[in-house]
Amino acid sequence: MKFSKQISADELAVLLKNLGYEITNRQDGHIRLTAAIEDTVAGTTTLHHITIPDNNPIRPVTLSAITGELASHHWKTKEKVAQLLFG
Repeated sequence: MKFSKQISADELAVLLKNLGYEITNRQDGHIRLTAAIEDTVAGTTTLHHITIPDNNPIRPVTLSAITGELASHHWKTKEKVAQLLFG
């Protein structure tokens, strides 16, 4: 997947709120975000943490890796996650 749009870490953090993520830590050039994901089948809640670089802009290869991590955790394709985030 190729990303042509450049995006900053702050812009990405705002977009990740759409998937339930909140900033939980910010230090040393990185932003840590956490989401509580409910598993309706098992009836449990798990926390998912993701760390993004505090860069402007985030490199396309890094953005692709972040999208892949989100896709894996949310059981969606990278394309679907990109569509949810970037429209």
